[in-house]
Amino acid sequence: PFATVVTTTLNATVLELSHTLLRRQVVYEDECMIAINKPSGLIVHRSDIASRVPVAALQLVRDYCDAKVWPVHRLDRPTSGVLLFAKSRDVANELTNKFARKEVSKHYVAVVRGWTEPQGEIDSPIRPKGEKEDKHKKELPARTVYTTLDQQEFPFEMPPFEKTRLSMVRVLPETGRQHQIRRHMRRLNNHILGDTRFGDGRYNALLKREFGVFRLMLHAESLKINHPVTDCTTLIEAPLPPEFAAIFPKSSHPGQELTREVPR
Repeated sequence: PFATVVTTTLNATVLELSHTLLRRQVVYEDECMIAINKPSGLIVHRSDIASRVPVAALQLVRDYCDAKVWPVHRLDRPTSGVLLFAKSRDVANELTNKFARKEVSKHYVAVVRGWTEPQGEIDSPIRPKGEKEDKHKKELPARTVYTTLDQQEFPFEMPPFEKTRLSMVRVLPETGRQHQIRRHMRRLNNHILGDTRFGDGRYNALLKREFGVFRLMLHAESLKINHPVTDCTTLIEAPLPPEFAAIFPKSSHPGQELTREVPR
């Protein structure tokens, strides 16, 4: 009983704090849809493998709107950034179809190990549910395009190298496979920092030790879509989290100002 009381109290505290934070994280809202800047670590919705989490984005947005909402795309739990919800089933169906027809443009920003090329693409198929599971499943086509935004060399030894090189890249996934960006950057040997599943443990440890950052350095920076009612182009942006500035403090990155306007 005591443990139950403590757990219930803790969950209530987390919920109250999360509701306060959510009010600051709404980056777009109209009568049809709402988008938040999802923090890293917040799950989109509860599932069989995450049934005991105290709070989920779906629950928070529903309570914020005081109405039912529908998530229309995925965002990994450790990834931050733009997460879009529909306010009706009809709008949800329309938005979901736009994603399926690849009529949505999504840009991400990531911090990766090493120095990347100025521009590049990864055209490499991905097997569903991870590269080590379900080997019998057919690989699916997957393509990712990236542009290098900034590069820095730090005086931290990373054997066999005397210094550590890191790059910040803007990434456009042209297909939507599970963990696509994380897996494709690994195939380039430019692992995303803070990635405990597909990353490099040495760089993850350096991220914590030298920068005090304990998260995946992947952020959904923007989402561009034709509005489901007006058909006007709608750009939704989420500013970079402060952890990115901890590594690249002098860089200037688009997406720092939020776009809320929807032509009527």
